[in-house]
Amino acid sequence: MSLKLNRIALFAIGIGVFGNPPLVHAQRSLDIAGADVAIGMEQQAALAKFKNYRVGCPGQEGKPAAECTSILIQSAQPPHDVYANIVFERGKVKSILKYWDRGFEGSAPGKFVQTLYSLLSNQGRPGTQFQVSVSERRDPGVVQQTIYLTSGRKTISISYAEGLRGADGKTLPPFVNLNEFIE
Repeated sequence: MSLKLNRIALFAIGIGVFGNPPLVHAQRSLDIAGADVAIGMEQQAALAKFKNYRVGCPGQEGKPAAECTSILIQSAQPPHDVYANIVFERGKVKSILKYWDRGFEGSAPGKFVQTLYSLLSNQGRPGTQFQVSVSERRDPGVVQQTIYLTSGRKTISISYAEGLRGADGKTLPPFVNLNEFIE
């Protein structure tokens, strides 16, 4: 489900009410654990930024990261926090998925709001506008609901899930994820 209005009507209303819309800066990179990774960056250059991290091919343990079309970047020490997933095409960065935080179970709503505010406020100039869309998946015993906020090339997803199972087969507690994606 997507909330969309006629773009010309929105543009005309926006100029009439707010003046000229803000310019959206070129959104081609994300900061991953202190390293700037950009769309179109050479794969070897991107990999070199994460020498002190655990880098691997999702689902292909043991395969050298230089041969992967997708890499997962994690902290070097357990519990191996996941920072990002980077996808490569023809030896260059095609897309980046940054994991902001996980595990907001409702006991710390302030932390969730602070993280979301930080994420949104770093998207550009004051007044940056977002297109909003939502999705939902319901299976017996499982609920996943996601809100997508898109501005230019970046999308922020806020997902709620309950009833999902971990690798050990046990049901995970309900949680909220914040992710940032650029392609």
